[in-house]
Amino acid sequence: MSSAAPRPHLLYVEDNAACGELVREALAEGYNVQLANDGFTGLDLARENPPDLLLVDLRLPTLSGFALIEQWRRDETLKPRPVVVISARVMGGEKDRARELGCLGFVEKPFSLETLRGVVARALSGERTP
Repeated sequence: MSSAAPRPHLLYVEDNAACGELVREALAEGYNVQLANDGFTGLDLARENPPDLLLVDLRLPTLSGFALIEQWRRDETLKPRPVVVISARVMGGEKDRARELGCLGFVEKPFSLETLRGVVARALSGERTP
């Protein structure tokens, strides 16, 4: 039997399949990454198997990233779990709004894999990325 701690479970809600796979592969060494391609599917998956961390794009079909985060924060099971935004949408105060909603990080696309890994590790430890 292995005594290794279970790998953290991450849920990445991203409608761009190529970006989703890139993130999954970049984090595969240390994390189990589950993908959802829209906000409602992401919420359903999170409620079935709450992840240790939510990664979310802001531009999603059917339910925006911010609407997803707002619903996440209203769910007592999911509320305490950290959220990190991964998005190219960085205009009009999106970073400020993400912080107001309690997100611990905001990764701008395009991003380096090292930056992504660092933000994820800090968020899982409860540390906010500046």
